[in-house]
Amino acid sequence: MTIKQLTYLLEISKCGSLNKAAQSLYVTQPNITKAIKELENELNTTLFYRNTKSKSITFTPEGIELLWYAKSLTEQFNIIENRFIKKLNSNYQKFSVSTQHYSFVAAAFINFLQNKMGNNFEFILREEKTHEVIEDVRTQKSSLGILFISEEAQPFTKIILMLKI
Repeated sequence: MTIKQLTYLLEISKCGSLNKAAQSLYVTQPNITKAIKELENELNTTLFYRNTKSKSITFTPEGIELLWYAKSLTEQFNIIENRFIKKLNSNYQKFSVSTQHYSFVAAAFINFLQNKMGNNFEFILREEKTHEVIEDVRTQKSSLGILFISEEAQPFTKIILMLKI
């Protein structure tokens, strides 16, 4: 099974026919047919039924299930591909913030994103427990940690900080 086969399958689903999918992907219809037949043989299942009169297709239950997985896998593949292409070919930067769960932090982060959106950045907001926020910054998993410590919690926070250092 290949990403190309899964991409073909998704395009067939989107277009509703092998011929339209081939046109959309700029490949020949026999190439798509061959790739799908190989996928069906490898999985030992029929993925869709072909209606020769209307030249349309209907997915089998197994085909529908595979579409769901294929969509997820191809999205993950694209994320990985784009992440490393961007990282190698540009000034790609990652900005990660770890924080406790507070709505004002999420609102501030969204406001920041709206003002700083760009293709060369990946922004991550992690909502975690106090000791996890500290650990994320210590291990450089996050660039910034935001904590709100009440007077009642200060003695416990000092203990956590001493244990982590």
